[in-house]
Amino acid sequence: MLNKIKEGINQRKARMFSVFLACSFMIWLVSNLSETYESRALFDLNFESLPEGVALEKGLQQELRLKLRASGFRFLTGSFGQQELKINLSGLAEQEGLYYLTRTELSAQIEKQLTNSVSLLELELDNDTLFIGAYPLIRKTVPIRPNLELSVTQNYRLYGEVVVIPDSVEIEGPASELNQTTEIATQRIILENISDDFSEKSLLLHPELLVNSKLSVSTVLVKGEIDRFSEQEIKVDISRKGIPDSVAIQLLPTQVSLICRGRPENLKKLEASDFEVETFISDVSQIGTASSLALRLTKQPDSILSVRITPARVRVIRNSQ
Repeated sequence: MLNKIKEGINQRKARMFSVFLACSFMIWLVSNLSETYESRALFDLNFESLPEGVALEKGLQQELRLKLRASGFRFLTGSFGQQELKINLSGLAEQEGLYYLTRTELSAQIEKQLTNSVSLLELELDNDTLFIGAYPLIRKTVPIRPNLELSVTQNYRLYGEVVVIPDSVEIEGPASELNQTTEIATQRIILENISDDFSEKSLLLHPELLVNSKLSVSTVLVKGEIDRFSEQEIKVDISRKGIPDSVAIQLLPTQVSLICRGRPENLKKLEASDFEVETFISDVSQIGTASSLALRLTKQPDSILSVRITPARVRVIRNSQ
Protein backbone atom coordinates (compact mmCIF):
# COMPACT_ATOMS: atom_id res chain seq x y z
CA MET A 1 0.00 0.00 0.00
CA LEU A 2 2.82 2.36 0.92
CA ASN A 3 4.63 1.56 -2.35
CA LYS A 4 1.55 2.50 -4.39
CA ILE A 5 1.32 5.87 -2.61
CA LYS A 6 5.00 6.59 -3.31
CA GLU A 7 4.55 5.58 -6.96
CA GLY A 8 1.60 7.97 -7.37
CA ILE A 9 3.56 10.84 -5.82
CA ASN A 10 6.49 10.21 -8.20
CA GLN A 11 4.18 10.21 -11.24
CA ARG A 12 2.63 13.53 -10.20
CA LYS A 13 6.09 15.05 -9.77
CA ALA A 14 7.11 13.81 -13.22
CA ARG A 15 4.02 15.31 -14.82
CA MET A 16 4.54 18.61 -13.05
CA PHE A 17 8.16 18.67 -14.19
CA SER A 18 7.13 17.98 -17.79
CA VAL A 19 4.59 20.81 -17.71
CA PHE A 20 7.18 23.15 -16.22
CA LEU A 21 9.73 22.16 -18.86
CA ALA A 22 7.23 22.69 -21.69
CA CYS A 23 6.23 26.10 -20.35
CA SER A 24 9.86 27.12 -20.01
CA PHE A 25 10.55 26.07 -23.63
CA MET A 26 7.53 28.00 -24.92
CA ILE A 27 8.60 31.12 -23.02
CA TRP A 28 12.11 30.79 -24.45
CA LEU A 29 10.75 30.17 -27.96
CA VAL A 30 8.38 33.13 -27.88
CA SER A 31 11.12 35.33 -26.53
CA ASN A 32 13.53 34.36 -29.28
CA LEU A 33 11.05 34.29 -32.18
CA SER A 34 9.86 37.77 -31.34
CA GLU A 35 13.35 39.02 -32.08
CA THR A 36 14.24 40.36 -35.56
CA TYR A 37 16.39 38.17 -37.81
CA GLU A 38 17.96 38.36 -41.24
CA SER A 39 17.74 35.52 -43.76
CA ARG A 40 17.47 34.76 -47.46
CA ALA A 41 14.44 33.53 -49.38
CA LEU A 42 13.85 32.45 -52.99
CA PHE A 43 10.93 33.92 -54.95
CA ASP A 44 9.45 33.00 -58.33
CA LEU A 45 9.04 35.93 -60.72
CA ASN A 46 5.80 36.41 -62.61
CA PHE A 47 6.32 38.91 -65.45
CA GLU A 48 3.53 41.14 -66.73
CA SER A 49 2.90 44.31 -68.79
CA LEU A 50 5.45 43.63 -71.53
CA PRO A 51 6.23 46.56 -73.84
CA GLU A 52 4.62 46.40 -77.27
CA GLY A 53 6.76 44.53 -79.79
CA VAL A 54 8.58 42.44 -77.15
CA ALA A 55 7.88 38.84 -76.09
CA LEU A 56 9.23 36.46 -73.45
CA GLU A 57 11.01 33.27 -74.39
CA LYS A 58 8.65 30.30 -74.35
CA GLY A 59 8.53 28.52 -70.98
CA LEU A 60 10.64 31.23 -69.31
CA GLN A 61 10.95 30.74 -65.53
CA GLN A 62 13.10 33.02 -63.43
CA GLU A 63 13.78 33.21 -59.71
CA LEU A 64 15.30 35.86 -57.50
CA ARG A 65 16.94 35.41 -54.09
CA LEU A 66 16.28 38.17 -51.57
CA LYS A 67 17.91 39.03 -48.25
CA LEU A 68 15.11 39.92 -45.84
CA ARG A 69 14.72 41.16 -42.26
CA ALA A 70 11.72 39.82 -40.37
CA SER A 71 10.68 38.35 -37.03
CA GLY A 72 11.56 34.80 -36.12
CA PHE A 73 7.91 33.87 -36.47
CA ARG A 74 8.04 34.86 -40.15
CA PHE A 75 11.13 32.81 -40.87
CA LEU A 76 9.80 29.84 -38.89
CA THR A 77 6.58 29.64 -40.91
CA GLY A 78 8.14 30.77 -44.18
CA SER A 79 5.34 33.32 -44.51
CA PHE A 80 6.62 36.40 -46.38
CA GLY A 81 3.36 37.43 -47.99
CA GLN A 82 3.75 36.21 -51.60
CA GLN A 83 6.17 33.46 -52.57
CA GLU A 84 5.65 34.77 -56.11
CA LEU A 85 6.57 38.31 -57.04
CA LYS A 86 4.83 40.15 -59.85
CA ILE A 87 7.31 42.11 -61.94
CA ASN A 88 6.03 44.86 -64.23
CA LEU A 89 8.13 44.98 -67.40
CA SER A 90 6.76 48.22 -68.83
CA GLY A 91 10.07 49.87 -67.89
CA LEU A 92 12.17 47.15 -69.52
CA ALA A 93 15.47 48.48 -70.89
CA GLU A 94 17.39 47.10 -73.88
CA GLN A 95 21.01 47.25 -74.91
CA GLU A 96 22.65 45.30 -77.75
CA GLY A 97 19.72 42.88 -77.92
CA LEU A 98 19.66 42.16 -74.17
CA TYR A 99 16.66 43.14 -72.04
CA TYR A 100 17.02 43.96 -68.34
CA LEU A 101 15.69 45.70 -65.24
CA THR A 102 17.94 47.67 -62.89
CA ARG A 103 18.32 47.04 -59.16
CA THR A 104 16.54 50.32 -58.40
CA GLU A 105 13.52 49.41 -60.56
CA LEU A 106 13.27 45.92 -59.05
CA SER A 107 13.66 47.06 -55.44
CA ALA A 108 10.84 49.60 -55.81
CA GLN A 109 8.47 46.95 -57.18
CA ILE A 110 9.39 44.26 -54.64
CA GLU A 111 9.14 46.48 -51.55
CA LYS A 112 5.53 47.33 -52.46
CA GLN A 113 4.64 43.62 -52.36
CA LEU A 114 6.27 42.73 -49.02
CA THR A 115 4.23 42.89 -45.81
CA ASN A 116 4.91 45.63 -43.26
CA SER A 117 6.76 43.25 -40.95
CA VAL A 118 9.25 42.24 -43.66
CA SER A 119 12.04 44.50 -44.92
CA LEU A 120 14.09 44.08 -48.07
CA LEU A 121 17.79 44.28 -47.37
CA GLU A 122 19.39 43.09 -50.59
CA LEU A 123 18.75 41.68 -54.06
CA GLU A 124 21.16 39.00 -55.19
CA LEU A 125 21.96 40.33 -58.67
CA ASP A 126 24.96 40.21 -60.96
CA ASN A 127 26.18 43.69 -61.86
CA ASP A 128 23.06 45.29 -60.33
CA THR A 129 20.99 44.00 -63.26
CA LEU A 130 18.32 41.36 -63.78
CA PHE A 131 18.47 40.12 -67.38
CA ILE A 132 15.14 38.98 -68.82
CA GLY A 133 14.78 36.25 -71.46
CA ALA A 134 12.99 38.45 -74.01
CA TYR A 135 13.33 39.29 -77.68
CA PRO A 136 11.95 41.87 -80.15
CA LEU A 137 9.06 40.74 -82.33
CA ILE A 138 9.11 41.06 -86.10
CA ARG A 139 6.54 40.01 -88.68
CA LYS A 140 7.00 38.18 -91.96
CA THR A 141 4.52 36.91 -94.57
CA VAL A 142 5.35 33.63 -96.31
CA PRO A 143 3.41 31.52 -98.84
CA ILE A 144 1.48 28.42 -97.85
CA ARG A 145 2.45 25.25 -99.70
CA PRO A 146 -0.25 22.58 -100.06
CA ASN A 147 1.17 19.17 -99.14
CA LEU A 148 -1.14 17.37 -101.55
CA GLU A 149 -0.94 13.88 -103.03
CA LEU A 150 -3.53 13.78 -105.83
CA SER A 151 -4.49 11.11 -108.33
CA VAL A 152 -7.42 11.46 -110.72
CA THR A 153 -9.64 9.00 -112.55
CA GLN A 154 -8.66 8.03 -116.09
CA ASN A 155 -9.50 10.73 -118.68
CA TYR A 156 -9.78 13.33 -115.92
CA ARG A 157 -7.23 15.89 -114.85
CA LEU A 158 -6.58 18.91 -112.65
CA TYR A 159 -7.41 22.18 -114.39
CA GLY A 160 -5.33 25.15 -113.34
CA GLU A 161 -3.36 25.35 -110.09
CA VAL A 162 -4.33 24.06 -106.66
CA VAL A 163 -5.78 27.02 -104.75
CA VAL A 164 -5.01 27.66 -101.07
CA ILE A 165 -7.21 30.10 -99.12
CA PRO A 166 -5.55 32.09 -97.67
CA ASP A 167 -2.46 31.63 -99.81
CA SER A 168 -0.07 33.13 -97.26
CA VAL A 169 0.39 33.38 -93.49
CA GLU A 170 1.92 36.06 -91.29
CA ILE A 171 4.46 34.86 -88.73
CA GLU A 172 5.31 36.88 -85.63
CA GLY A 173 8.44 36.03 -83.69
CA PRO A 174 12.18 36.60 -83.28
CA ALA A 175 14.28 37.41 -86.34
CA SER A 176 16.51 34.38 -85.72
CA GLU A 177 13.54 32.09 -86.40
CA LEU A 178 11.77 34.05 -89.13
CA ASN A 179 14.91 34.51 -91.22
CA GLN A 180 15.10 30.74 -91.68
CA THR A 181 11.45 30.37 -92.73
CA THR A 182 10.48 30.70 -96.40
CA GLU A 183 7.15 28.85 -96.45
CA ILE A 184 4.62 27.03 -94.29
CA ALA A 185 3.21 23.66 -95.42
CA THR A 186 -0.18 22.14 -94.79
CA GLN A 187 -0.66 18.76 -93.25
CA ARG A 188 -0.53 15.87 -95.70
CA ILE A 189 -3.67 15.57 -97.84
CA ILE A 190 -4.21 12.36 -99.83
CA LEU A 191 -6.91 12.28 -102.55
CA GLU A 192 -7.15 9.20 -104.77
CA ASN A 193 -9.12 8.51 -107.98
CA ILE A 194 -10.76 11.92 -107.94
CA SER A 195 -13.22 12.85 -110.68
CA ASP A 196 -14.89 15.88 -109.06
CA ASP A 197 -13.76 19.25 -107.80
CA PHE A 198 -12.34 19.07 -104.28
CA SER A 199 -12.25 21.40 -101.27
CA GLU A 200 -10.39 20.23 -98.16
CA LYS A 201 -9.73 21.96 -94.84
CA SER A 202 -6.22 21.42 -93.53
CA LEU A 203 -4.18 22.42 -90.52
CA LEU A 204 -0.87 24.18 -91.04
CA LEU A 205 2.28 22.43 -89.85
CA HIS A 206 4.12 24.50 -87.24
CA PRO A 207 7.84 24.09 -88.05
CA GLU A 208 9.97 22.89 -85.14
CA LEU A 209 12.36 25.83 -85.52
CA LEU A 210 9.54 28.31 -84.78
CA VAL A 211 9.77 27.79 -81.02
CA ASN A 212 8.92 31.37 -80.02
CA SER A 213 6.83 32.31 -83.06
CA LYS A 214 3.13 32.17 -83.80
CA LEU A 215 1.12 31.97 -87.02
CA SER A 216 -1.72 34.32 -87.89
CA VAL A 217 -3.90 31.41 -89.08
CA SER A 218 -3.94 27.71 -88.20
CA THR A 219 -6.21 26.24 -90.88
CA VAL A 220 -6.61 26.79 -94.62
CA LEU A 221 -8.85 25.62 -97.46
CA VAL A 222 -7.24 23.65 -100.29
CA LYS A 223 -9.27 23.60 -103.53
CA GLY A 224 -8.91 22.23 -107.02
CA GLU A 225 -10.92 21.89 -110.22
CA ILE A 226 -11.18 18.40 -111.71
CA ASP A 227 -12.86 17.70 -115.04
CA ARG A 228 -12.87 15.28 -117.95
CA PHE A 229 -10.52 15.94 -120.86
CA SER A 230 -10.60 14.84 -124.47
CA GLU A 231 -8.41 15.07 -127.57
CA GLN A 232 -9.06 16.60 -130.97
CA GLU A 233 -6.93 16.84 -134.09
CA ILE A 234 -6.79 20.03 -136.14
CA LYS A 235 -4.91 20.60 -139.41
CA VAL A 236 -2.96 23.87 -139.60
CA ASP A 237 -0.84 25.37 -142.39
CA ILE A 238 2.81 26.06 -141.55
CA SER A 239 3.62 29.77 -141.56
CA ARG A 240 6.78 30.93 -143.39
CA LYS A 241 7.24 33.99 -141.16
CA GLY A 242 10.62 32.79 -139.95
CA ILE A 243 11.99 32.24 -143.46
CA PRO A 244 13.46 35.23 -145.35
CA ASP A 245 12.00 35.85 -148.83
CA SER A 246 15.49 35.57 -150.30
CA VAL A 247 15.72 31.89 -149.30
CA ALA A 248 14.34 29.68 -152.09
CA ILE A 249 13.11 26.57 -150.26
CA GLN A 250 9.98 24.52 -149.95
CA LEU A 251 8.66 22.83 -146.81
CA LEU A 252 7.27 19.32 -146.75
CA PRO A 253 4.70 18.86 -145.47
CA THR A 254 3.10 22.29 -145.72
CA GLN A 255 0.53 21.38 -143.13
CA VAL A 256 0.77 19.71 -139.69
CA SER A 257 -1.62 18.10 -137.24
CA LEU A 258 -2.20 19.60 -133.81
CA ILE A 259 -3.31 17.12 -131.15
CA CYS A 260 -5.22 19.29 -128.68
CA ARG A 261 -6.23 18.31 -125.15
CA GLY A 262 -8.94 20.07 -123.17
CA ARG A 263 -12.50 20.00 -122.02
CA PRO A 264 -14.83 18.52 -124.64
CA GLU A 265 -16.95 21.68 -124.75
CA ASN A 266 -13.87 23.79 -125.45
CA LEU A 267 -12.49 21.47 -128.12
CA LYS A 268 -15.72 21.72 -130.09
CA LYS A 269 -15.18 25.45 -130.56
CA LEU A 270 -11.66 25.18 -132.00
CA GLU A 271 -10.81 26.38 -135.51
CA ALA A 272 -7.56 26.32 -137.47
CA SER A 273 -7.39 30.12 -137.28
CA ASP A 274 -7.00 29.85 -133.50
CA PHE A 275 -3.47 28.47 -134.00
CA GLU A 276 -0.24 29.46 -135.70
CA VAL A 277 2.75 27.20 -136.35
CA GLU A 278 6.11 28.57 -137.53
CA THR A 279 9.48 27.12 -138.43
CA PHE A 280 12.28 27.73 -135.95
CA ILE A 281 16.03 27.84 -136.30
CA SER A 282 18.48 29.56 -133.96
CA ASP A 283 20.70 30.83 -136.82
CA VAL A 284 18.65 32.10 -139.80
CA SER A 285 21.71 32.06 -142.02
CA GLN A 286 21.73 28.25 -141.86
CA ILE A 287 18.27 27.84 -143.35
CA GLY A 288 19.73 27.49 -146.83
CA THR A 289 21.82 24.47 -145.83
CA ALA A 290 19.48 22.80 -143.32
CA SER A 291 17.83 19.49 -144.24
CA SER A 292 14.91 20.00 -141.83
CA LEU A 293 13.47 22.68 -139.59
CA ALA A 294 11.86 22.48 -136.16
CA LEU A 295 8.34 23.77 -135.65
CA ARG A 296 6.93 25.83 -132.82
CA LEU A 297 3.47 26.93 -131.79
CA THR A 298 3.23 30.72 -131.59
CA LYS A 299 -0.51 31.08 -131.08
CA GLN A 300 -3.13 28.99 -129.28
CA PRO A 301 -6.33 29.54 -127.24
CA ASP A 302 -6.05 29.78 -123.44
CA SER A 303 -8.84 27.23 -123.06
CA ILE A 304 -6.59 24.40 -124.29
CA LEU A 305 -4.62 22.35 -121.79
CA SER A 306 -1.88 21.15 -124.13
CA VAL A 307 -1.03 20.92 -127.83
CA ARG A 308 1.30 18.48 -129.55
CA ILE A 309 2.62 19.19 -133.06
CA THR A 310 3.00 16.23 -135.39
CA PRO A 311 5.32 15.97 -137.13
CA ALA A 312 7.60 18.10 -134.98
CA ARG A 313 9.96 18.89 -137.92
CA VAL A 314 9.53 19.50 -141.65
CA ARG A 315 11.81 18.64 -144.54
CA VAL A 316 13.54 21.40 -146.48
CA ILE A 317 13.61 21.13 -150.30
CA ARG A 318 15.79 23.64 -152.14
CA ASN A 319 14.45 25.10 -155.37
CA SER A 320 16.70 24.54 -158.37
CA GLN A 321 18.31 27.72 -159.68
